[in-house]
Amino acid sequence: MTVKNLIFSDHISDAPPAGKSDIGVHLHTFYPDLIPVFVERLSLIPTAFSLYVSVPEDVKADEAALKQELGRIPQVQDITIRRTPNRGRDIAPMLCTFADELQKHDIILHLHTKKSPQNVIQTGWLTFILDYLLASQTNVNTILTCLQQDGGMVSPPNFLYRATPDGWGVPENIVLAQEIVDRSRLDINLEKDYPTIDFPQGSMFWARKEFLKPLFDLKLTYEEFPEEPIGLDGTVAHALERLFFLWGNGTQYRVYRVFHSNSDVVLQNRFFTMTQLLSRERTYFIKKNRKHLMLLRITMMLCAVLIAVIAYLLFFAA
Repeated sequence: MTVKNLIFSDHISDAPPAGKSDIGVHLHTFYPDLIPVFVERLSLIPTAFSLYVSVPEDVKADEAALKQELGRIPQVQDITIRRTPNRGRDIAPMLCTFADELQKHDIILHLHTKKSPQNVIQTGWLTFILDYLLASQTNVNTILTCLQQDGGMVSPPNFLYRATPDGWGVPENIVLAQEIVDRSRLDINLEKDYPTIDFPQGSMFWARKEFLKPLFDLKLTYEEFPEEPIGLDGTVAHALERLFFLWGNGTQYRVYRVFHSNSDVVLQNRFFTMTQLLSRERTYFIKKNRKHLMLLRITMMLCAVLIAVIAYLLFFAA
């Protein structure tokens, strides 16, 4: 598994790809309130595309209003919205509901409305991903050109440290992943051949349909994904996302951005350090709880004064 860097800069020529790209976009919508974000970002795709939207059955959403909102995207050619079982997060709808439609297109973009409210460290993850996959027309043209050449999949850099050093997470992931691989045309022993694994964290990416064909050929069903609520790790969906780089022919690329500052060109680091993560968590906590922290400090000061007064009175009373 070879992963190369794909670097773009907003200062380079905004040249369109040499050939025409037939694009199918899958957007899994668990949080409909984030649709305006995707309207803005998908408007950066410079060529016509088809949009396939999955919405879990138990999510409250006005489909007509949703279609009207998404219809504001300039290059969207047609919009298909379907209700899906609430299983397999964003991956099952892509593989089980829209497999046939997506494989009609040369290039596939897979997205979902990511919030991660259960973990403060993951705040900003969606913006981070979109800033690499849908940052500007220059960015999108760079990715499309890459996929027209030797690229098989293009994904953002990792947002977080791996949960475990080998990238597999909990032991159940590699067990489930091996079961999936055994069903495919891949002849791989994961423990032997891939003791460490790299994958697109957040499971959003651009890919050629040929690259994903072995994955679609698995013919997975919703029944193979556990019902919600599920844990943070250790399900079929978590195992599948760790296999994304293994499926098809073509080079896997990580997108990086070049930032210009005082004529110096700086390549953004791939990983956050633990110090940065903790600092970001602390900053977020302080911003969200500034009022409560102030009340806590005042309460602690009053308690300290009260204790001092009581100790003083007790001392002199004795």
